Amino acid sequence: MGTGSGATNLSFTYTGANSVTVTDLPTNGATVYLLLGTTFGLDGNNQGNSYTFTAVTESALTSPTPASTLAGSNVTFTCAALSRATGYQLWLGTTGAGSNNLYNSGLQTGTSFAVSGLPTSGATIYARLFTNASGITAYADFTYTEATQATLTSPTRGSTLSGSGVTFAWIPVAAATGYSLWLGSTGVGSSNLYNSHSITGTAVTVNGLPTNGETIYVRLNAVTNGVAVQTDCTYTAVTEAQAALTSPAPGSTLAGATATFTWTPAAGATSYSLWLGSTGVGSSDLYNSHSITATSATVSGLPTNGETIYARLNVITNGIAVHTDYTYTAAR
Repeated sequence: MGTGSGATNLSFTYTGANSVTVTDLPTNGATVYLLLGTTFGLDGNNQGNSYTFTAVTESALTSPTPASTLAGSNVTFTCAALSRATGYQLWLGTTGAGSNNLYNSGLQTGTSFAVSGLPTSGATIYARLFTNASGITAYADFTYTEATQATLTSPTRGSTLSGSGVTFAWIPVAAATGYSLWLGSTGVGSSNLYNSHSITGTAVTVNGLPTNGETIYVRLNAVTNGVAVQTDCTYTAVTEAQAALTSPAPGSTLAGATATFTWTPAAGATSYSLWLGSTGVGSSDLYNSHSITATSATVSGLPTNGETIYARLNVITNGIAVHTDYTYTAAR
């Protein structure tokens, strides 16, 4: 028995009157030739029947590239589609070739396997891909290296930040060549608030963060062997106390061209500024107190034509201004 005319390079074992066990069959789609002998003629030559078979063909994992480092804990594995294949099955494990303690897809006809929850400790992952063709199964083994994630240690993940300026620190990753830290307010992976770009340190101080209690999304990327492995978490922005205008009553009509505006103090505030304008929210064409420490300001020369006056009270804490907007109606 062999893979070419007259070849005898395959192993076989006679197991009974009607069966022969053959081992070491190829898995490359080659033609296998079988000569089944029945009697010996007078000339001593084997007399029998010959048969041909097509060896099963193994598929191969194409993505991620075998022997590469995975990009994270959620990975889609893809194998090559074979015309004769009727199904594929993927096993993933950490205890050696052929283990499946991490994942077992079961037999499927598709060539893509979306796997989630893979470990991220940098260990070896063993992959075994089975190819089924006409009831015959062949397999091929591959290995990958788990992603290694950097771990944020400060501030505590999920906590409320202490202010608008925060230092983020993380545990270094062995063999990492760089890191980048992103902060955003528009969803997971956003960076509209901050992007450190590539750095080699394991800590960075970020200033100018919002102080309105919103959710801040943080992504820490660790780059190893050219692959960026990300860690996502969220924090809550600090809510700093805001001053509030108390007099004149917000929304009221002013008594004349001169008015004294008074507001409640804000804890931790270092200064305030009052803007008054007629061209829209946040305008200051009528008045700008600039930075003051008092909690009131007397303004004269205000219009008396009944128009809307827009007021913005800014509270400055640690160099960051938090504002509150109001409207009034000018006197007539």
